[in-house]
Amino acid sequence: MLADSGGALQLPCAGGKIDSAWTLTSEGRFAAGGTYFIEAGPVPAGGPAPHPAHYVGEVAGDHLTLTITVPDLGETVGPLDLVRNGPPVRLLCL
Repeated sequence: MLADSGGALQLPCAGGKIDSAWTLTSEGRFAAGGTYFIEAGPVPAGGPAPHPAHYVGEVAGDHLTLTITVPDLGETVGPLDLVRNGPPVRLLCL
């Protein structure tokens, strides 16, 4: 869910939070900072460690194409095609 106050994202074995400092351009694009965390394998008692992340997306109607870059892990997740009220994202959790 993405709102003026930021957003939260839950994926299989991972999740993230999008900061409130994001804007949507007239072309339907946005970029924001936030955090990303991995919930696979052994998870520490205090919960998974957050990693700084960069979220980039484009909205077209009920579709959101989202890419998450996690620099300190050297990982990129996506692009993910998310549909408002659509089916959940299916990713393999290893």
